[in-house]
Amino acid sequence: MANGTPVVGDSTIIKRPRIGLVLGGGGAKGAAEVGVLKVLEEEGVPVDYIAGTSIGAIVGGLYSVGYRADSLRVLLRNADWQQLLADKRLRIAETFNSRQSNETFLISVPVPFLKSHSVAASTRGFVEGNNLYNFFSKLTIGYHRMHSFKSLPIPFTAIATDLKTGQEIEMDSGSLPLAMRSSMSIPGFFEPVQYGSHLLVDGGTINNFPVDVVKKMGADIIIGIDLSQQTRLQGEELKGLAAVIHQLVNIMGQQKYKANTKVLKESNTDIYINPNLKEFGTMSFSQTAIDTMYKRGYEAADSLRYKFRKLRESLGIAKSNNVFSTDVQHHSSPDFYSIENINFYLLNADSTSSYNLLQDEKNHRLLLQRSQLVEHSIIDQVQLEKAVEMLRGMGIFSSVQYTLSSVAPYNLDFYLDASSDARISVGARFDNEFVASVLVNMSNLNVFSGQHHYSFTARLSKLPYFKAEYFYGHLFGARLGISYKYQYNNFDAYVEREKIAGLDFNQHSCSLFYLQSLRNFQLSAGALFEYFHFRHSLFQEKYSKNKQNNAHFLNYFVQLSMDNFNRRYFPTRGWTADALGMLHTDDGFGYKQKAPFLSVSVTTSAACPLTSRFTWIPSVRLRFLLGDNMNFVYSNVIGGNFNGMYMPQQQVWATATHLNLINNKFAAVSSTFRYRLQNNIYMSAIGEYGKTSKDFNGLIRGHNLWGIALQAAYDFILGPLSLQVNYSNISKSFSWYVNAGFYF
Repeated sequence: MANGTPVVGDSTIIKRPRIGLVLGGGGAKGAAEVGVLKVLEEEGVPVDYIAGTSIGAIVGGLYSVGYRADSLRVLLRNADWQQLLADKRLRIAETFNSRQSNETFLISVPVPFLKSHSVAASTRGFVEGNNLYNFFSKLTIGYHRMHSFKSLPIPFTAIATDLKTGQEIEMDSGSLPLAMRSSMSIPGFFEPVQYGSHLLVDGGTINNFPVDVVKKMGADIIIGIDLSQQTRLQGEELKGLAAVIHQLVNIMGQQKYKANTKVLKESNTDIYINPNLKEFGTMSFSQTAIDTMYKRGYEAADSLRYKFRKLRESLGIAKSNNVFSTDVQHHSSPDFYSIENINFYLLNADSTSSYNLLQDEKNHRLLLQRSQLVEHSIIDQVQLEKAVEMLRGMGIFSSVQYTLSSVAPYNLDFYLDASSDARISVGARFDNEFVASVLVNMSNLNVFSGQHHYSFTARLSKLPYFKAEYFYGHLFGARLGISYKYQYNNFDAYVEREKIAGLDFNQHSCSLFYLQSLRNFQLSAGALFEYFHFRHSLFQEKYSKNKQNNAHFLNYFVQLSMDNFNRRYFPTRGWTADALGMLHTDDGFGYKQKAPFLSVSVTTSAACPLTSRFTWIPSVRLRFLLGDNMNFVYSNVIGGNFNGMYMPQQQVWATATHLNLINNKFAAVSSTFRYRLQNNIYMSAIGEYGKTSKDFNGLIRGHNLWGIALQAAYDFILGPLSLQVNYSNISKSFSWYVNAGFYF
């Protein structure tokens, strides 16, 4: 056994061989490494160096700053891995524009010919890794800015791979959470990490079991925990993206892996541990799986307990549960932070590796206000995490990360990857009404700087449209806008079961408006010019008075919207409301040389959780037409599962799929009882009741509208999948509706 060199322990200098710990990669299987660490603690085996890859870098990084095995086990069990790995934003923290984009489009990519930089954009994974990085940051307060990881309670190195050069990168300085996050950047799943001039991905692609690294750090004796099962996945085992990526990583790093395992297996002093985890995968993050893998790791180490005792005794070390070569207390994050200064750094648009301090005072105030933090104050972890969510919710930063200085009072720095590129976004949906629809948008509404913003949207469907918008003003302040929209319309109109008309027309709309968004509220007001060009207008004889000729209107509108649903499609709490008033004229003052007519609509819904699985969603819908001289194109119409399905003023009536013409006064309530069967599977019972009449007095004794429906739905990542069976007194028959995708 090597004589070793002096190592500090219990405030005295002890000359003994140094012990290095190697933690291999393997995703969720890292729980087994924690089980091994528990046995090391029980046997009092000291650890002087740690080298880790991927999940091994996470376990090792936390262990190196003082987290014990019991704490790590609790962290792995209780972490919300679905939220951490999915990187989803909290909806209540998002702006109106950000919500609309996230809940409409499936993919969003930079416009190729307008990109200001390409490396980061061209290497994006499915997950940005914001939640994971900030989770690590929370756990490593005081270690965000390290001159060297050698000064940690246990010296530590994380292994990553430079995507540009293919070289192995040993991360042993700087930000500890960034090193942990970089080492776990699974190619194709996580977005690569910028680290100086490097673009880093999972170190397992080159060195998944870094024995050579810990030897270079100075270890004389090595304890290695290998999570690989040493056989390649076959046939059925290769199903799913995670399994395929895991197989590719193993293949790429095979040469170095074999060399490193050979070193341990052929050594008389080193200890090689390979827990039996064959039935588990890299994404087996359920609590049951975590517990089982922890137990497997513990059992694998327990079977070698005699070796650990022999090792400890040979070093002349009394049995102790202190595995640190320095006297360090268990690390934990403080409950409160005394904050001195708050700074914002933006990624340099001409670089992929440097951040510039935000100097613009107005934008600094805006971001500070958005974060809801105050300089020279005391905050807690909840406030800090909320600040990150509020900044991410702006929808203009692909990455929001923070660091705290090493000692209090802390300087809090946010690092923001602000897009300077226009983006193309694409959405798609299928149903039995429109069959297939595709929505394409190009805009720079995600660009933080500048006063000029634009958006172009085209829908390819049975009812196609094109819309162009221009906005002047700051994205998160008051804006002036102008828009033009063309839509082709071809559909039938019904009164109850009777088809009364077939309509075929072009609609041109141009508006000038003021727009103001504030948290969950949005106010808009302006003027709207519309021209209807009827190609065909066929009505049954008794409805022939509604026959349409070409018509134009100059309308004035004001609209106020509020939305704090926690989710758009399957909300469990919150409420929404929308109120729209529009004055309709054909010359700016009146209609057909008489008084103008007015339309007023109000809709509101609330999500009331009754149990953890059961939610009640009551809704109220009103629309009134006021005046004696009205045009058919603004008539009250209902039908479908979302507003504006055929016409902009169309109100939801889930139990009737077609467009149904009703009287000038409309009031309705609906009640949805939704039960979550499993994580993403829902069953809903829907009831609707309403009144329609020519005047307000008639709403009491007016025509009754009612309907019921049963819906089965799945909350899919690409949009809701639903099957609905309806019955209403409008159609007086059963009908069904199938939808796949986001509504638009």
